[in-house]
Amino acid sequence: MRLVLLACLAAFFALPALAETDFFGVLSGNFGQLYVVEGDCRTNPHRVTFTDGNSRALFEWAGPIIDYEEKSRVIGGYDVVGLNDLGIILNLDGESRLTAEGKPVTWVMRTVIGFDGYCWGRMDWPDARCESPQIRCPAVPLGS
Repeated sequence: MRLVLLACLAAFFALPALAETDFFGVLSGNFGQLYVVEGDCRTNPHRVTFTDGNSRALFEWAGPIIDYEEKSRVIGGYDVVGLNDLGIILNLDGESRLTAEGKPVTWVMRTVIGFDGYCWGRMDWPDARCESPQIRCPAVPLGS
């Protein structure tokens, strides 16, 4: 009985190691593309902020980008729809890309093992697939 109690206490005190990651804190800040010079930390970094009680994500680039619809923009917004073990689940404002089932794509902004940054997954992709890696930039104001 005493061994069972000790095992339960040991498991209880181990729980903080299993605590949920603060994805909103980890995935906020200034970032740049890892492998694309035109969007790296020196040429066109972007800032990620979470607002409205972490229900909205705002991406703001230092200069214009060309998005997936071939449109120029400097701001992108997402609704935060949840969290999973990998990161933050988001719906892009005005998303026009569709899954194989014909539904708008739902994105996962994921942390990346091995560097301080994130990459993009989709809810309809395998967990191992994550694209467009972004790395944290030095804390320099955008537009400087």
